[in-house]
Amino acid sequence: MKIDSLRYQLQELQDKMEDMENRSCRGNIRIRGLPEYKNLESDITDFFSILAPHLSTSKLEIDRIHRALERPPQEEYEGHPLQRFADIAPATIAKRRSFKPITAVLQQNNIKYRWDFPFRLHFLHHGKQYSTADLEEATELLHHLHLKQRSPNSEPSHDEGLRRETCYSSHNRINL
Repeated sequence: MKIDSLRYQLQELQDKMEDMENRSCRGNIRIRGLPEYKNLESDITDFFSILAPHLSTSKLEIDRIHRALERPPQEEYEGHPLQRFADIAPATIAKRRSFKPITAVLQQNNIKYRWDFPFRLHFLHHGKQYSTADLEEATELLHHLHLKQRSPNSEPSHDEGLRRETCYSSHNRINL
């Protein structure tokens, strides 16, 4: 009984720590798609002067800019496609990735979904809203709704469609 209590407390502490990390990232922005050869710091400054002209770029504090591999972007900046995302904790990203089989089924059935902050999957099916933060519950829900993956080999390979990602972290809060 004591071990179960300790496991529960540990899980609660991990959830609280993840929530705190996500809240600390709320002022951060991820931008994907800037080309490798570009001067990232000056491009980010130029990008924000266009995106938020009312903000003084001299007050922008750039903590870090780095590159990472991710999926292809859709928006454009100077002819280069971009995507913007909220910066979230690595643990939350891992949880969302664990739901990939669930989101793949939703996508194949043309069901739009969204993520609640920091971690909860929401979707609408035949006029009824569904929400879950548990993978087992999500799997059972798809089974109950008779939603199945149409093709077992429908997922792209791991390195297919990867692009550069630039992360921007700032002390200034910028609402986009």
